[in-house]
Amino acid sequence: MVSVKEKLSKLEPVIVIGDLMLDQYHGGTMQPCPEGGEKFMVEKTHNVLGGAGNVARNLRSLGVPVHVIGALGKEDLDDTGITLLRLLDEIGCTHTIIKSAHPTTVKSRLYDHAGDRSGPRVDKDMMFEKKQALLHQVKHDLANRRNASVIVSDYGKGVVSNELMELLFTMQIKTFVDPKPASNVNYTFKDFPYILRPNKQEAKELAARHKKDLGTIPEVAQTLQEKGAKNVIITLSEQGMYILDKQGYSMPTLAKECVDVTGAGDTVMATLVAFEALGLPLRQCCELASAAAAVVVGKKGTATTTVDEVLKRAPKPLDFQSEKFI
Repeated sequence: MVSVKEKLSKLEPVIVIGDLMLDQYHGGTMQPCPEGGEKFMVEKTHNVLGGAGNVARNLRSLGVPVHVIGALGKEDLDDTGITLLRLLDEIGCTHTIIKSAHPTTVKSRLYDHAGDRSGPRVDKDMMFEKKQALLHQVKHDLANRRNASVIVSDYGKGVVSNELMELLFTMQIKTFVDPKPASNVNYTFKDFPYILRPNKQEAKELAARHKKDLGTIPEVAQTLQEKGAKNVIITLSEQGMYILDKQGYSMPTLAKECVDVTGAGDTVMATLVAFEALGLPLRQCCELASAAAAVVVGKKGTATTTVDEVLKRAPKPLDFQSEKFI
């Protein structure tokens, strides 16, 4: 029998479209500053794929082939941009990159030797402006991949637009959307996307565009489905998730401890898409995604998980013997 790992590795590449960013973790110590006060002395820097790159990283950690479409800052390609490209290459992602006139997004965090956060996060944000160039590349890259799964990872930096969503809807490609309400993008059309996966606050903000005074998460999910999304999955942090397909139901968290929630939503999305592509029912995909999230929130920083870790944490039994899955 072919293993789950082998089946995932043989899937058609998942297309990840969205805002690429670099997560930087600077380790060091606080020391007295000769000019007065304190300074943070950086002793070690760890670079990790963030944003849409973290979705790709999570998919690759599960062994799934990935093609990334995104943007990097033109002036950064001897710096942040090259680092991001190197990280994508290291995990085996193919990629199509549009060069922006604005800097590549970087999120920098300071940590002391004990692993505790020290000071505020320092951000440098891209605001992508070359929407037509991106749309042209999306059309080109998806022309012969009509059976592919597409993940839209919106972090509000401009890569995801109304024009992009309209294009994907027109092409009728199975699309999974991680939205950012502040982008003011219309994510929903008739039976599109296949899955809309906001967190609790994002879901409330999106639903409030269409209906005010929504009191419960089921009401919020129903509103988003009425606006077009085929399935709605709302992640609720320590409360698990709420899923609305043909009916609504809650799924409790499987996490035993929470060390760091950074990037957990990306892990949920990657796991959902990976196992949905294998033909598992949506409910089981959500159980596996919940298991994956439980693994990564128990790790420090922007973390990923493996197939073995997910299957070990997932509730039993799983329908791996079904004719569709085998």
